[in-house]
Amino acid sequence: MRHALFVVLAVAGLAACSQPDAADTEPPAVIAGSPTSLDEAAATDPESFVRALYARYSDPQPGGQAVAEPGQDPIFSARLNRLILADFVRAAGEVPNLNYDPVCDCQDGGPFRLDGTILRPTGPDAVDALATFTNAGERKAMTLRLVKEGGRWRIDDVVPSDREPLSEHLAAPVS
Repeated sequence: MRHALFVVLAVAGLAACSQPDAADTEPPAVIAGSPTSLDEAAATDPESFVRALYARYSDPQPGGQAVAEPGQDPIFSARLNRLILADFVRAAGEVPNLNYDPVCDCQDGGPFRLDGTILRPTGPDAVDALATFTNAGERKAMTLRLVKEGGRWRIDDVVPSDREPLSEHLAAPVS
């Protein structure tokens, strides 16, 4: 159970656009001149979604992020959520492969800055978004493979610049 709690906490940073109960509602992250929440940004365009996604790291909200159950995070596509859930179930109480926040490729955040984004359409409802950012003094590049599902942009895979895509990492045997 301790490992399950660790995973839930590790995934906490990924769940900013969960729909909390009215009693648990906290102010959303705001980006000047853009949609007021991650969910609203996901409904507009991939650039707004990526910027709102990373705004959660540079301007964290009081009380932290909402916690999504493994495999139920609304920022991820149905396919990626299935892979996350399978990884969690396969770990059977041990630490799963996804024991970090794949969006920032980190365990803990530090001073965070989104340095830039480059979007490349890959299909009618698919975009690769290259995000470069600095977290705790370390510069990173990450490709977010986005798909549009249910009228919202979702992350279908995360490809760090220095290793295999998240989908492959999730499919590997739990070590």
